Parts: sequence; structure tokens; C-alpha cells
Amino acid sequence: MISGASNGIPEELSAMNNSKQAPPAAKELNAFGQPIGACTRGWAGASFPEAGQLSGDNARLIRANSAQHALALYKEFDPANLQLWTYMPYGPFDSAEHYYQWMQHISKREDARFYCICNSAGEFKGIFALDAIKAEKGSIELAHVMFSSNLQKSTLASEAVFLILDYVFELGYRRCEWKCNALNAASKNAALRFGFSYEGLFRKHMVVKGHNRDTSWFAMTDDDWQQLKPCYQRWLSPENFDQEGLQRRSLSRLTAFIHRKLDPNPFGTNTETDNL
Repeated sequence: MISGASNGIPEELSAMNNSKQAPPAAKELNAFGQPIGACTRGWAGASFPEAGQLSGDNARLIRANSAQHALALYKEFDPANLQLWTYMPYGPFDSAEHYYQWMQHISKREDARFYCICNSAGEFKGIFALDAIKAEKGSIELAHVMFSSNLQKSTLASEAVFLILDYVFELGYRRCEWKCNALNAASKNAALRFGFSYEGLFRKHMVVKGHNRDTSWFAMTDDDWQQLKPCYQRWLSPENFDQEGLQRRSLSRLTAFIHRKLDPNPFGTNTETDNL
């Protein structure tokens, strides 16, 4: 177990954070004395995600293919478990054929990349996507997150998220977003556990299945990921699990100290209210 420092931050994380260099200034002044954003000289955009497969110790992410994956995922999501689809903008699907047709459509999208999540035995357990891809602006979204009941809150799910986030930031993205229905407590808890910071509420953002949807907005930056990646690696290490496979440290405990506080001041910036 990690022993706690006097400020409540685990000692190993406190030491890691104290050893980091100060982040670049959040803003600069132009020739007119007006505040402007920090210079991004040297950044020339991100690359479009084209990987067909990403592999970890146990998790594998494979580009979605309706012919190969639809039936396995449809069965894994359990057609009788309708509550899995409550907050999704589509579904539930009343047959494997209808789910196949949906997957056939989304797998052809040029503006998104859907990945199936499978374990070391090759069993498909979930799906998510890289969406809202703006390579020229360095922004992308982890979206359409659909974990089967067996995948939720599992080591496999966390490793899958680690793989996709590490890939995103290696491609040069400066920001990865997570958006969900504001009433979806499970999705909001997952976003925080994975290290995304809450950025605000979009009221009456859209209409989904005939109901209003307010959208909770979370995000993670490349600077955040530099601090979060070691947290994931510590959590995923074999030393973090006992002989029964139970975690010694929770991922949410390790990532909590990377969250940024939301500054409600319309003239303020969240860059100045970092918890670290």
C-alpha cells in the first residue's frame, strides 16, 4: 500500500510531481499589451489515427469490422440488458442483424475510428471510438464508450483506455475529450477515474430519443497525460495486485490529484487552478 503524505497525496506521487519542471506560462502579452495564449511554436498538428490494432499485456484494440465483430459484441452486450443503452444515442437493437447494420455504417465513417476491445483470449468485450477528430487543431474525443457488464470496472477496461490515450497523445493531440449525458453518473465517474477533468455543463445540448440531454464535458490535455501515464503504469503493474487479483491501490486514487478545479469565473482560466 502507498503511505500517505501529510497533505493527503501519496508520497510517491508527491515526489513525482515535485520533481517536475514548472509548466509553461498559460498566457503571454502581445505587442499591444493584450493577453494571448502561450506560444505553440514547434507544434504543427497531429496525425490522423489509422492504427489497425493496439496491443497491451492483456487488452487488444482492433478496428471495428461489422462482419467479424458484430455478432460477438451483440451477444456480449446481452440483448436482454436494455439498461446498457439508456444513455446511448442509439440502440437497443432488437436483433443481431440490426446491430450488424449499425456497425456496418459506423465502420465506414471517415471522420471517426471505432475500436473493439478484446481480451488475451480473443473474446470481444466492448467498443469505443475516436471521434470529433480535428488533427489540425490537436483535438479528439474518446466517444461511443460501450462496455459490457463483464468489462465495466475491470483491469481490461482500464488497460484499453490506457492504450487508446497513449496512442492519441503519441500522435500529437493536445486534448482528448469525454462527453456524456449529465444524468449518466456511471460515465461521469468513469471519466474522473480515468483522469479526465470536468470542464462544465452544456445545457440543452441536444435531443436524444425524444428527451432533453444536458451534456457534461470532460477533457484531458497532453500535459495532463504526462502526469497520468505513470499513474496508469503503476496501477497496471503486477505488483499492484495481490494473489487473488485484488488491487492494492485504486486507479481513481492515483488519478485524483491530476484533476483540475473548474474555475466558474468567466474571466478566469483553469490553467491557474491546477490541483498539483
